Order: sequence, then C-alpha cells, then structure tokens
Amino acid sequence: MSYWFARLPSGEMVNIEDRSIWTQIVVNLPAPASEGPPATTSKPSTPTITELRASGGYIHVGWGKGPGTTDVDSFVIARVENGQHLNPRHAKEDQRSATFPAKAATYDIGVAAVNDVTKWPDLWNQEPVLSEFAWKRLVVGDDDQSLGVPLTGPFDSIATLPNGKTYATFGHLYVRYSDAGANRIDVGYPKPIAGNWGALPPAFFAGFDSMATLPDGKTYVTKGDQYVRYSDPDARFVDPTYPRRLAGNWGNLPREFESGFDSICTLSNGKTYITRGAQYLRYSDPSANKVDQGYPKPLNGNWGTLPAPFEGGFDAMVKLSNGKTYVTRGREYLRYSDPNVNSIDPGYPLPIAGNWGRANL
Repeated sequence: MSYWFARLPSGEMVNIEDRSIWTQIVVNLPAPASEGPPATTSKPSTPTITELRASGGYIHVGWGKGPGTTDVDSFVIARVENGQHLNPRHAKEDQRSATFPAKAATYDIGVAAVNDVTKWPDLWNQEPVLSEFAWKRLVVGDDDQSLGVPLTGPFDSIATLPNGKTYATFGHLYVRYSDAGANRIDVGYPKPIAGNWGALPPAFFAGFDSMATLPDGKTYVTKGDQYVRYSDPDARFVDPTYPRRLAGNWGNLPREFESGFDSICTLSNGKTYITRGAQYLRYSDPSANKVDQGYPKPLNGNWGTLPAPFEGGFDAMVKLSNGKTYVTRGREYLRYSDPNVNSIDPGYPLPIAGNWGRANL
C-alpha cells in the first residue's frame, strides 16, 4: 500500500492510513459563523465527519448523522488552498461518504445536510453557501514534499534498535514501526531527522547511509566517512568522542570501505555484514572490529542467488524481530527466511510500493 501523511495544526505528522487516528486528524477547526439557509429550506443539524483520509490519489470523507439529523441528503465539497472548489458531490443519507481526486495540496473538506436539495439550488448551480458547511482540514503531500510521503522506496537505512522498534530513513525523514514485521508506521511519523533523532552532528541531518545495532548492544549510524555510536536503547544520546572517522577507528577496514558503507546488518547467524558497492565484509566478533579472513568478497557468486540488480549492491539491510532478513535496492526488496541468507524466499524481489507494510511482510 501507499502510506500518506497529514500534518496536524500542532505540526505533528500522522499516518492517515491508520484508522485509529482519524479522530485526531479530524480536528475541530473553527467553523464559519452560520448565516442561515435560504428561507425556503429548514436546515437540519450538520453531520459529523467521522473519516478523513487520503490514499492512492484520492481523498475519502465519511460522516455520521449530526444531532437531530434524520432522513436528509448530504452535500460534500472540497475547497482547495487556492480557493478552487473541487468536485462537489451530492450523496444520499444512507451512503454518508464521498471520494475526491487528490493532489499535493491543502484541502478544507465540508459537509452540509439539507432536507430537500432541490430547494437549495445554490448548492448545485451557483457558488455554494460555504458558511453552511462543517469544515475539516487535510494536508496531502507527494514524494517531493516533507508534508507527506508515499513509502515507495528507496530506503537509505533500516534497523531494529534495542528498544524493539524498527526505524527506516529516506532522505532527511524517518519512520518508526513498533510491530515485529514493520507493517504499520507509528502515529506521528515521518519526522525530520534534524531535531528528533538524538543529538546528531549537523552532517547527519540530511540522512543516514547505514544503521545497525550490533551484538555488543550498541547502535551505529554512518554518513559518508563518519559514524556515531549510541549506547542507550533509543539512540537518543551520541556516545562521547563521536562522530569518528571510519578510517582508523572501525576495525581493520579495507581501504575501499573507509569512505563509507551502503548497508550493515547482523544476521540470525550472529555475524555482521557490511556492503559497499558490489562487495561485502563479514565480522564474527560482536563489535565488528576484525574482518573475517577472506573478505571482502563480491556479492555476485557469494551472496546466495541474487537477482541481477542486487549484484551491484544494497541500499539497506535489516533483520526484523519476526526473524526474517530484508534487503532493499532502489524500489525493490528481497526477503530471506534462512539465517545465512542463501535462499531468497519465493516470490521475491517485490516492489516496495504496494508490498512493504502489508501484513504478510
């Protein structure tokens, strides 16, 4: 599925695919003072908006009866930030829902109830009587806006921290998952890395290259030829004397790995793997201080049976709490159920869009 996000008036980002937080999204914005309906119409109470979400290029709005509202028709309209009124719809009372095409914009969604829509012609043929609507606001974004981002890949880094939560970064943003399979993004995400992710040096604000918690219990984040280390389970406090350069500090790295990592992960076999381009390293010690003999090796011919695009390198790699290992490249990902990642699970690779986040992940 595509994940869409909305920004609440408080500035908080919320995942509007999550039905449980719709009541948070449908905030009580001040409604315009009522000017009263036309004299020929007896206006019932305004319905209450109960659903407001955006997905797949559409906005869906649903509503329930307001107090004293019975056997009425309802009229719905979306007012876009530039003042345009988008696709007004009339819906019978027993339907109580409508769908609008969406694009990246701010929308005021309005619902009004009428006893007989034929007696309220302004709603059909002229400018709607906007003061009669109960308005709720929704901000919809696209790939290029921090307002809202559909998670279609690529990922820069993914890791499950000692607190049991999984974090995925893409550009200057990150999301958090609390379930074992990274199926549902936590409420309030994505967030910018800057100002939210621990006490990071400014060089890390634009995004991470790789991230992992090693068997020593510490979390490592790399950016270019530098890295930081966290000893707390939530990665809130950078350890003293960090950041450090990879060269001369991260074990006995081959020279080609001193300028940065693409991905890092400790697999179910207890060994830690680091990739850069088409090569990878393996460590058997808990702090990844000593490269195993015979490494680096090319991915092609050594890392199981990889699809051709993955032979050129990985973007991110993670072992989730469900025991499965995931490898991403571009907008696709692989899944492994065996601890040594020799055999790709049947049906993979899959596109991140429409698959990452499903219950069968």
